[in-house]
Amino acid sequence: MTDLASRFYSGRYTEIIGECIDSASSPVVAGEDVVFVVGSLAFLSRASEAETLLAMNEPNMRDESVVEARYYLATSWRRMRTRESGRKSRNALIAIARTIRSAQSSDPRQLFFLYCGLAFYRYVDGRYFRALEWAQKAYDCAFKSGFAFGRLVA
Repeated sequence: MTDLASRFYSGRYTEIIGECIDSASSPVVAGEDVVFVVGSLAFLSRASEAETLLAMNEPNMRDESVVEARYYLATSWRRMRTRESGRKSRNALIAIARTIRSAQSSDPRQLFFLYCGLAFYRYVDGRYFRALEWAQKAYDCAFKSGFAFGRLVA
């Protein structure tokens, strides 16, 4: 696990953004660490910046990282509770499902991000029973993959 990943999963989003985006001498973040900057921006309600950063780096990222980054964007947009942000959230979740399906992946960590995104989407809609069903599936996938952050979030 990289230093950026460790700080991200510890909840140090402001620190990551201060170092990678907002500082005068921002380092170039590339490769798989982009997902943690995207996630930090999304969790700090800076979804438009996160969307731009993902779009710039997506061609050079592995499917697993793109799925994770889209999950962070989907939850950020859903928290905004507007018609447009709801559409963007739904489209991000559909893109996650398509990526997983096209790769014919049964990776529980990737499935965690899809299921947890669906759970949050339903929760915000007030569909608590459906949210609970998806959250349980997300938790099971996080447990199977040994993803402690995922178990906490689910």
